[in-house]
Amino acid sequence: VRIGIIGVVNNEEMGQPRLITYTPGQAVWEGIAETGHIIARTGQFLKRFVTGREDRCQLGGPVRIAEMSGKAAALGFEWLVQLVALLSVGIGFLNLLPIPPLDGGHLVFYGIEAAIRRPVPERLMEGVYRVGLLLVLAFMMFVFWNDIFGC
Repeated sequence: VRIGIIGVVNNEEMGQPRLITYTPGQAVWEGIAETGHIIARTGQFLKRFVTGREDRCQLGGPVRIAEMSGKAAALGFEWLVQLVALLSVGIGFLNLLPIPPLDGGHLVFYGIEAAIRRPVPERLMEGVYRVGLLLVLAFMMFVFWNDIFGC
C-alpha cells in the first residue's frame, strides 16, 4: 500500500509515497477501518449538503465520474482501484438510506411490518414509494444538470 500526502509540505521526504506491509489480518482490519472512514465522510458530506453548508458543485454523475476515472487512471492503477472502491462504498451507503425505492426504504418497511405485526397497507406503500421515486429522480436530474451544464 502506498500512502501519499496531499497538500503543501516543506519536507521533501514527507511528500513521497511509502510502502506499508500488512499481515493478512492487518490488511482486513485496515480495509474495514477505511470503509468506515469513507462511510463517515459520506454521511458528513450529506449532512452538510442538506443543511446548505456544502457546495452543490461537489456532486457529479456519470460525466464527472468518467473524468475522475481518467485522471485516476493517468496517476496509476492503484489510484483507479481506490476510486472504484470509494465509489462502491459511497453508492452502497446511499443505497441504504431510508428512501423508499432504495434498499434502505425496503428495510424501513420491513421494520414497520415487524413492529405492527401486519403488512403495511398497499396504497400507503405505493404512495410513499412514488414520492421516494420522484425524490430519487429529481436528485438524479440535479446531478446530471451539474455534469452537463456545470456550476
